[in-house]
Amino acid sequence: MTDILLKNFPFSTPIQIRFVDLDAFRHVNNANYLTYCEVARSIYWQKKIKWDWNTAGVIIARAEVDYLSPLTLKNNLRVYLRTSKVGNKSFELEYVLTSKQKEKQTIHAMAKTVCVCIDYKNNTTILIPEKQKKRMQVELDEFVNKRS
Repeated sequence: MTDILLKNFPFSTPIQIRFVDLDAFRHVNNANYLTYCEVARSIYWQKKIKWDWNTAGVIIARAEVDYLSPLTLKNNLRVYLRTSKVGNKSFELEYVLTSKQKEKQTIHAMAKTVCVCIDYKNNTTILIPEKQKKRMQVELDEFVNKRS
């Protein structure tokens, strides 16, 4: 089941869990899961979508996380992510936070963010830049075709 799910995510990146991320119970504090998504998202935008920050900014309008299994310092965290919806000014990203130990893959959380393009100078929402929208749409179309 896990392998099938993760094959639907064309991008993943390792994320280092730091000691400071832990709470008093030696689990990763729940707020850090969104930070891990943010780090993965930044790498994804840079490597896969080739986001041009001089053209458009991005704000997070909504974030949701389903916590499934605690993360600890010993976990080798990998975040999988994909574009799951593309609109005119906004798009959605989905994430799966996993670790693997002795060939056993564990899903620790699943998350989603709604991202909105913004012109920081004028403090207004703007259309997704065409080049980036096309890259996200190609990825989304590949995912939809895999499911068919």
